Amino acid sequence: MAKETNQIRMFGVLPSIDADPLIVRMAPEPAGGDMIETNKIRMMGILPSQDADPILVEVTNFDAKARAVHSPISISPASFLPASDDKDYIVTVTELKNRITLAFQIFVAPVLFPPGVTVTKLTFYGYRDDAASAIALYLMRADRVNGWVIMAQDMGNWVDGYNSGIDATIAYALINNSLYSYSLYLEITPNDAVGDVTFNGAEIEFTG
Repeated sequence: MAKETNQIRMFGVLPSIDADPLIVRMAPEPAGGDMIETNKIRMMGILPSQDADPILVEVTNFDAKARAVHSPISISPASFLPASDDKDYIVTVTELKNRITLAFQIFVAPVLFPPGVTVTKLTFYGYRDDAASAIALYLMRADRVNGWVIMAQDMGNWVDGYNSGIDATIAYALINNSLYSYSLYLEITPNDAVGDVTFNGAEIEFTG
């Protein structure tokens, strides 16, 4: 979409979110009608001008590129809170696990997405060495009136120590921050030792 303005006439370098070069034609053209190739010009707004005549400025995929530059989101174990204040747990910047109890426990963490992105993959990292223990992570979308739905999930089906689980089949993938909020929901159940299973972080990928 082109915007007509008489407020753009500038030589130099401007901030950019683009990796690929743009071809920019100044108006009126520099001597010889030369084109200027740069990857430093792509922005919206009013810039200083010395021109009286309007020129057309094209802004392409500005919003999509601005959103996509934030992918992926990395979620630390330290982001999580217990589902109730009677939980018995240890949390650091590298892991979350039960402290003494071997009981099933639930933890939650907010996820703040850029508006309008589409979620493509949930990955979580953890430790599990006992088939009788359990760990599961869910990406949830909450309707502030009508409840919640599961967007993605993984059950941590490994027993070889540190590993990761992935879900790339995302339901309700389009983010709408006006209507919904988003969270990670973590379940941990050791078997006969609290070290059977730990949560070590998550990553969420999306496109603009």
